[in-house]
Amino acid sequence: MKLIEHVRRQQVLSQALVDQGKIKEAAPFEQLIGKATGQFVETHLHGNLSDMAKEEKLEEIKRLKTLQEERLKITNESSLSSSRKKSGKQIVPKSE
Repeated sequence: MKLIEHVRRQQVLSQALVDQGKIKEAAPFEQLIGKATGQFVETHLHGNLSDMAKEEKLEEIKRLKTLQEERLKITNESSLSSSRKKSGKQIVPKSE
């Protein structure tokens, strides 16, 4: 099963539960959708922040920001690719 198919299936299941008034039961599906689309990514720090020097903390923050940017870029590229395939049109991202 491709990622887009997986996400769509989770959306259908979640919406079915919402339509039945089972909002609480839909929450795990929403979490899975967020994880699959890169919106919710768990990143763990190994070690104790209290034991780190200020420079080490700043480097770790920089590393995590870079990691997040890379993940968002991959997610956005995947979304654009899926949109192009569905519409048959080429989508040109806005220049900065």
